[in-house]
Formats: sequence, C-alpha cells, structure tokens
Amino acid sequence: MQKPTAIYLGWTNSQTSKDVEDRLKDSFELLFANSFSFNEKTDQEALAKLAPQFVFAFGPLIVREPLLTSPSIAAINFHTAPPKWPGRGSCSMALLEGDSEFGVTAHIMDKGVDTGPILRVLRFPIEKDDDAETLRERTLSFIPNLVSAVIDDLKQNNWQPIVSEEIWQRKAIRQKDVIDLMRIADSDSNEMVQKKVKAFAHSQKPGPYIDRAGIRFWYMKGLKS
Repeated sequence: MQKPTAIYLGWTNSQTSKDVEDRLKDSFELLFANSFSFNEKTDQEALAKLAPQFVFAFGPLIVREPLLTSPSIAAINFHTAPPKWPGRGSCSMALLEGDSEFGVTAHIMDKGVDTGPILRVLRFPIEKDDDAETLRERTLSFIPNLVSAVIDDLKQNNWQPIVSEEIWQRKAIRQKDVIDLMRIADSDSNEMVQKKVKAFAHSQKPGPYIDRAGIRFWYMKGLKS
C-alpha cells in the first residue's frame, strides 16, 4: 500500500525532532521535512502547493494559511504539555502551580494557538525534585512515543484522525504572561521566591528576575557566587 504524503516541520538542533522525523518516515512519504528555530520563516504558500495529505509540526514555526488547510486529511501538532497548559512556558506553569503530573498532547491544528481537537494525550508524574529544565527534558522524551501512538491510531482508522474526549482547559498562555510571572516582587515571600526559582530557572537562558533602578537582573540556574 502506498504511503500517505506528509510535510514535517521540526525543531532545529533537536534530537527529539530528528526522532520524530524518523518515525514519520517509516509510515509517510515526506514531501518536505525541515527544522526551524524561533523567528525563522519558510515559504508556506509554496509548501501548500505540494498538496500533502498530512502536515505534522513539532517546533516553533507557526503554521498559517494556506499551509494550515492544505492537507487533504489533517494538520497535526505535537505539543509539549497536557491540555491543562496550552501555549508557552508549560513546564514552568505546572511547577509554579504545584501540579502532580504533566504530559504531551497531539492535536489538530486550526487558526488558534493550541485550540484544535485533541487526538492523544500521554501523561506522567512530576517528580519531587523536578525543575523547569529536568521536567522539560523528560517531557521531550515522551514526544516520539506520542507520535507513534498517533500513527497507530491513524493506521487503525483508515488514516482518519480519532478525536479524543480531552479538551483544552484554558486559553493559550503567551510569552508575555510567562515573563510577568517570572518577576520576583518585593512582596513575594521566601517560599514564593523558591517556587519561582524552581519553576523558571534554567542553565541556558534567563530565569526569574528583579527590577532595580531601571535595570533588570536575571537569575540563571547553576551560577555560583
């Protein structure tokens, strides 16, 4: 049987993205596969003309018209969070709120941000010692399994998506919202400061911050005094 055709939009310098592409290659004829970094663009109109049966996305590229509606069957995104946390900063938000579990979500893409019908969710417990960085790494490890589960569902349903009963639980969180929450205010208790450090500190990018005399001071995980 001929493989369905697909486009894959991945994430630059990501082993997880490469693993996703490899799993897709086993079941789909990839008409186009490429990886992108934040703010990088591609000619989505040209990609739409390839007329794939599927578009799969795992990465920072926002899929827009006409590519969004170009697949004859479905455009599917793999989101690094459960339905409780659409949008940005999901690992940090779960830690800040004290969630006991996290997960990954496959959903149909529409014009909104993380608003389309949900196909599959895989969940796992948050460990006591998890911080934003360790939770993110473990979350990424579940993405290839999510991809395989979605592929299996498609194969069993004659390549038609199976929509689950799961629903998104809020509007997508914006990057601005995350940055606002990262601020350590004078009124924050010592406990709240520790929670924000655990939820937002990272060894490769700025974490919680304070503003003093018009200057913003960022905390980074692992820095020694």
